[in-house]
Amino acid sequence: AIVYLASVALSAGAQWGHVRGFAKGSPVAPGAPPFGDPSAPLYKQAAVAVIRATSARSTAQLIDASPLAWNRVADSLSLGLRRDLELHVALNGALNDAAIAVWGAKRTYQSPRPISMIRYLAFQGQSSDPKAPSYNAEGLPLVPGLIELRDGQVTVQSQGRWVPGARWTPPAATPASPGWVSERSAFAYAAAGVLSALTGRSFERQGSRFPPTRLRAKSSARRWRNERSAAPRADQRPERTCSLRAIVSSVTAARRMTPVTT
Repeated sequence: AIVYLASVALSAGAQWGHVRGFAKGSPVAPGAPPFGDPSAPLYKQAAVAVIRATSARSTAQLIDASPLAWNRVADSLSLGLRRDLELHVALNGALNDAAIAVWGAKRTYQSPRPISMIRYLAFQGQSSDPKAPSYNAEGLPLVPGLIELRDGQVTVQSQGRWVPGARWTPPAATPASPGWVSERSAFAYAAAGVLSALTGRSFERQGSRFPPTRLRAKSSARRWRNERSAAPRADQRPERTCSLRAIVSSVTAARRMTPVTT
């Protein structure tokens, strides 16, 4: 029997992986995450990388890299009615296919988010010194100045202060979906590729100029250096950017789609 609990949060976009895409060769399959189980070295290395990336207090601007933000970029170009229609159809076709690829991977592999990885490892203890307190093979490795034992408890640096590792939180809210592939990274890569292909301009640093949206700004905002690298930050690490070259290269096919009017 299946028991449904009203208090359990539902996964956002759970069915996107089953939607049919527009681009030839879609959906792109990013493959399985390489982390393994909590005792695997790559799993611990990924967790340590997240802790290191979020250890210092940051004043970086929170940036919205959602499909809505990319459509605002397209709205600002004003290329003429025909080209504007072509641009919006191609852009949203690519964003649609990006979502299919991302959520297909999310639902297939059900990979944990960094917050779950770090808290689990820290709750187990430390895995560096069998003779020290709180030793466990599935614990966090100790790193001086970053991950230390304090009063017998594993503590980590987080945003400029020491916190219990089992209560570590990312700088931005964790999205309600599995980890591994970053939706914001995929949206940025696909959108920047399409906009560049149709306008001849580079949009690699466009994200640095996005104004945060008022709607769900806290949960959708992410820090970006540029869209091509789209380095996952905060709760997104260590998920990798989904490769969407097949979508970007199929802009011509996307341009032939007929816009639906209501």
